[in-house]
Amino acid sequence: MNIILEGCDCVGKSSIYDEIMKNGVFGKRMIGIKFTNRMPPKSYKDGKELNEEILDISNSFDGILFDRHILSEKVYAPILRNYIPDYIDNLEKKLNPNNYLFLITAKANTIKRRFDGKEITFDMIPKIVNGYIHHFDKCYYPNKFIIDTTNITPFQALEKIEQLIKNKQIKKRNE
Repeated sequence: MNIILEGCDCVGKSSIYDEIMKNGVFGKRMIGIKFTNRMPPKSYKDGKELNEEILDISNSFDGILFDRHILSEKVYAPILRNYIPDYIDNLEKKLNPNNYLFLITAKANTIKRRFDGKEITFDMIPKIVNGYIHHFDKCYYPNKFIIDTTNITPFQALEKIEQLIKNKQIKKRNE
């Protein structure tokens, strides 16, 4: 099983990522991947190559924790890099069912309190948050969930992740 954390800057993704790296999921350690040295892609071609690589890793390995994934390109490319990543839907459709997507969200006041201004301006946040919700609703990820971190700690978010996965696995067994 792979865990994918997606969401706008300052919603708590990296804190949850750190919590999972420290504690594992169901006590099992994971290998963490952040593509910080290759994010953001510089062009459509770079974005396509990076996201094809992300898909390949997602489908070839088990026990991977991603801080950002293919969905981010759908949200950020049009806003920050002025291109439409029209290849993303096809990549999402190829994802194996061992990939669990968690869209991490938070209320505007929480994001504002956590905001550091490193990558984006504060006035971009509503557009990015709305972009994530829009694309999340339409994405082809086989297992997808939303976690609001407004009033929970990263450890509580990890507990929610474990509970959602467990419930999904029980449901699959009963089908």
